[in-house]
Amino acid sequence: MRKRRNSYTVYIIMICMIVLALFYESFQPRNIETVTLISGVGLEKGENKRVKMTIQMIKPMKGDAGSSTSSCLIISGEGDTVAEASENIILKTGSMLFWAHCSIILLNSEFAADENVMPHLDMFFRSSNFRNTASVIVCDESPEEIFNANTVFESISAFGIQRLLDDQDYESNSVYMSLKKFVKNYYMLSSSSVVAGIKTSEVEENSSDSSNGGEKNNENVKMIELSPCAIMKKGKFISYLSDSEFDGYKWLSDTMSAKIETIDDVNVESENNEPNSFGISLFSANSKLEPAFEDGQYILRVKIRVKAQFISVENELQSRNISAYKLERRFDEYKSLISAGIEKDIDSTWQKMVQTESDFCNIQDLFYSKYGNEWKNNRPESDGEMLSNIKLDYNIDVNVVSGGLNKRFKISQ
Repeated sequence: MRKRRNSYTVYIIMICMIVLALFYESFQPRNIETVTLISGVGLEKGENKRVKMTIQMIKPMKGDAGSSTSSCLIISGEGDTVAEASENIILKTGSMLFWAHCSIILLNSEFAADENVMPHLDMFFRSSNFRNTASVIVCDESPEEIFNANTVFESISAFGIQRLLDDQDYESNSVYMSLKKFVKNYYMLSSSSVVAGIKTSEVEENSSDSSNGGEKNNENVKMIELSPCAIMKKGKFISYLSDSEFDGYKWLSDTMSAKIETIDDVNVESENNEPNSFGISLFSANSKLEPAFEDGQYILRVKIRVKAQFISVENELQSRNISAYKLERRFDEYKSLISAGIEKDIDSTWQKMVQTESDFCNIQDLFYSKYGNEWKNNRPESDGEMLSNIKLDYNIDVNVVSGGLNKRFKISQ
């Protein structure tokens, strides 16, 4: 019995040694002088090869009084694959590429429109030291131009772009599409997704010239800003979304956090019967999509609950001149106006999906999850035809809170 226990102990020790040997390299500390720390990567068409890959390389430096700072360098390499382009960059840098700090992946729109980018992104996704939380972004300009531009948040533009997207996604002005989610959407029935877009713009910046007595000079600086979000289908760039189409996408995807809505030239009531203009803050939104099949018709029930607060009203009839009953009826009209605006945004998004033949709201995946192969076998082959055959049924509940306007009354459902 003791010999058998000893043999088990030997086997366990051997297994532990094998496991440690396999993961030895992963646990080794990396000398900063032997690796290239990458903050962002961009893909575009190559001049001589299939793909040109540009990386933003972090360059740590020692600052004043022993403090540390960092700057960045931009390096490009070409190849028929990402792996070949990486080898080309390694030959230039003389060090291994370390991807753990890479926060964004830039896709040039022309490059993404011509070929499926998924094989290139799949190599990143399967890499053991690449961040699956890196943002996938589409840009019309060269990734090199984007990396060389400035950001408000960070001196290293890749990190600044990520912070910009995080802030604007929270404000419902953009989207955060991680590499992991992009790959997941690619293998869903819809094979479509919406990714953020960025661009550069020139702004005038004041700078002082010490050689000229400290006089201030004006110079143009390129800054990063948001551009319309992009539609990707089967790994290819399809089109951009307009503001209303993007808002409809946010409602359908249940990612609408907050929104400032303006409604102009509406005749409600005013002192001189002049048109009203409203500034409305929408918040605490919740969207739910329920697929249904009734009388041979596929139906998508869109249920939205949202709170609204009026932040400005032009030419409003003052509360002293209106009864409580009439004021309540007016708030009902406000709700109808807000609901109509939401429906208009969703309808424009639906038409965009039909026109572009891309189900970027993943509608068919909802029907498949409920009806299974019955839906998959009976649905039209064309995404546009499939979406055209689905009827939208709206149920929008708007809870108008008074805020600073007409404080005596609070209308709620």
